[in-house]
Amino acid sequence: MLVPENGHFRFDPLDSIDATHPLIRRVLCPERYDNIRESDPRSLATLLNICTALESVPLPDRCFPGPLYFDWQPVWDLLSPDRVWAWVDMRLVEAIREASCLRAFAHDPRPRARHAGIPGRAGPATTGWQEVRFDLANLNLTFHEYDRRTFDWTGPLGDTRSVDCVIVEAGMNYWGDLLSLGLCDSIPPAEARMNYAAELSYQLRWMVTRQEGLPEFNPPYSIE
Repeated sequence: MLVPENGHFRFDPLDSIDATHPLIRRVLCPERYDNIRESDPRSLATLLNICTALESVPLPDRCFPGPLYFDWQPVWDLLSPDRVWAWVDMRLVEAIREASCLRAFAHDPRPRARHAGIPGRAGPATTGWQEVRFDLANLNLTFHEYDRRTFDWTGPLGDTRSVDCVIVEAGMNYWGDLLSLGLCDSIPPAEARMNYAAELSYQLRWMVTRQEGLPEFNPPYSIE
């Protein structure tokens, strides 16, 4: 699957996402979604790529069988074409740690060396995990646990609950055996790579899930 050169993003409406990706819909704020799809479509595509990948990640917990069953709130003004920053229920940190027993994630022994944070917004990383299910296009989840905040979330029945959250930095690793996929010629130069991160992540994750015989990677947007 190759994405069109100089293609345009076409995002699904929220009511459609609610029907096809209800867990992703919980992450999206209508006002922010409408604004960013016009002002910064690549960053929105990256958010949807990461959320779609998170939908398929297994966790060994009956109440929270996947990362998106926890509460997430993107930091919308920090979204970029190559990564997502979000507040997330701090219980996800331990859930990802336990997922290593399923061989879904491997621990990053030196997260602070590569994830120093953002001055005034997020401190240095405290722990990090790399998805290891595929040869490439794996998720990276890096937690900045010095940054904590309590949110009051309203559930679908109108109930309100307080949730203790930490900041997570989420991205996708493009590298692996690109030659076996015949993709070396399609990788943009290093200086342009971040600008095409959303398209590249979409393309690679779709291919590796097909290779593994998993459900198709199908984020709620298209590139036309």
